[in-house]
Amino acid sequence: MKTILFCLVLSVLFSCSNALTTKENMEQADEKLAQKDYIGAIEGYSAVIQTSPNRVKAYVERGFAYCKIEKYDAAIADLDKAIKLDPKSHRLFNTRGILFMTLEEPKRALRNYNIAIKLESTSAILYYNRGSAHHDLNDYEAALADFDAAIDLDSTYADAYYQKGEIYYELNAFEMAIGEYDRSLEINPTYYNALLRRADAKEEVEEYEGAIEDYKHYIDLRPENPLGYNNRGYTFGQVKNYEAAFQDFDKALELAPEYALTYANKGDLEVDLKRYQKAIKNYQKSLAIEEDIMTRSSLAEVYELIKDYEAAIENYTQIIAIDSTYVEDFLARGLLYIKTKEKQKACLDFERALELDEEEAMLSFDKYCQ
Repeated sequence: MKTILFCLVLSVLFSCSNALTTKENMEQADEKLAQKDYIGAIEGYSAVIQTSPNRVKAYVERGFAYCKIEKYDAAIADLDKAIKLDPKSHRLFNTRGILFMTLEEPKRALRNYNIAIKLESTSAILYYNRGSAHHDLNDYEAALADFDAAIDLDSTYADAYYQKGEIYYELNAFEMAIGEYDRSLEINPTYYNALLRRADAKEEVEEYEGAIEDYKHYIDLRPENPLGYNNRGYTFGQVKNYEAAFQDFDKALELAPEYALTYANKGDLEVDLKRYQKAIKNYQKSLAIEEDIMTRSSLAEVYELIKDYEAAIENYTQIIAIDSTYVEDFLARGLLYIKTKEKQKACLDFERALELDEEEAMLSFDKYCQ
């Protein structure tokens, strides 16, 4: 998806720039590009470059065609050549930065955005793009500064407010995140991602009614997306409105039958209602679609609740096989081994938990293994 976005940006940015005298071979190459005959377009632009090696647009458009067939090294080489021919173009550096972001190389993108901003310091999009690179590098302070700079240049930049919200959300500063999503939505009331994330943030701070209202608006805008129903169902569960929660989860599964998280969420509600067999079925459906440690741990806990200790042990064993750094799982399995009168296995698990610095394991070890 990112590569498609880059290619579209590249095409839009340069479709009308660097206008040169139209020649027959250039027209033919442009026509092939418009027809999505990328190989033919590359051949055509290569012919242009042979006769006019300084034509920047030919390198840019050929780079676009290379991008479409995922020959990114060739696309970068063409952008490098275009920049060599036109080193004062901030748009070229911006475009090369976008390509590096597409390739998940934010450090290289950042270098290009820095140059672009030196060449053109009044472009909000350049600060926004550089902020995105800083964000990917987890340099939140620099990212926030760039998004603020973009907003100073364009106070209606809804995406910049949204990205600030995303940073505050990642930092668990949910109230601040809500404030940024508010500003984004004041500018664009149909910004559905901002609605969704504001709802998520409200749920985190237990503003459940506000979260449910935002999810409703999101669903109105994106009725085909199961995420809104899943998240609203989770929030209905938090306020114990189980009927509404199950209705939302069922709608999410109607839209996306392989939605593993929704089955897991349904399992959690069944546990709340002490309907343990239904919980087990939902957890099993979720795990059949996608292995997830948290879901398997929930399944193990339900088996323990119904005193099926062997099944609980088996699930903890599967978790440990996936990731043996979860000390709680060794402790939990060890305590189950005590219940099944397998003291030696239990003590081995307590010892492993102790090696991983689980203080609580010392109490169990002293109690059962001395």
